[in-house]
Amino acid sequence: MHDDVVLIVFSRAPEPGKVKTRLIDAVGEQQATDIYKQLLANTIKAAVSSAFSQVELCIAGDVEHPFIKSISEEYGFPVYAQQGDDLGMRMYHALAQALLRYSGAVLVGCDCAGLTEDDLNQAREALLERTEVVLGPSTDGGYYLVGMSQPYQELFTDMPWGSETVLQETLARIKQQGLGTTLIAEHTDIDFPEDLGQLSTNEAGKN
Repeated sequence: MHDDVVLIVFSRAPEPGKVKTRLIDAVGEQQATDIYKQLLANTIKAAVSSAFSQVELCIAGDVEHPFIKSISEEYGFPVYAQQGDDLGMRMYHALAQALLRYSGAVLVGCDCAGLTEDDLNQAREALLERTEVVLGPSTDGGYYLVGMSQPYQELFTDMPWGSETVLQETLARIKQQGLGTTLIAEHTDIDFPEDLGQLSTNEAGKN
């Protein structure tokens, strides 16, 4: 086992009609797909700039999608298919498999325009300092990042995914298990038309 923390970029192949579906009525399938590609590219940029020496892609949908292959080939990231019947089990499986090979694993989604390398570095440092669980809260009541030193399945089963109580319920379960936790910076997921201003604001700040 590597005595290091691996970063898992948890994403979906950017196929029109299958990503950012809650934006489609407002902007159309193609623009929704382009927005997702932009968010994924932003996440990869933060990952590459971070202190993680190991980064992996865990993909739902077509793992051979040209956009995914181009990222994998450019940066040498291995690509794995997501496995599991729901979001919780897909995340748990990705983390559990990574923790067979590394002493810690951080899983990050691709919905936050504001994600930075500092956020990722803080998550990595928290695990290196032996906290059991690290979370990146999102303003909708969920989280955009989760990291852990052991695969705690109870944090992913029978969870009301997509609701505004996911973070609250996760923290309650962490407390019940007597685990230590670290929270990093809160960000906004780009899920609805009203979130698109956040996307343009963050892009302007990076230019």
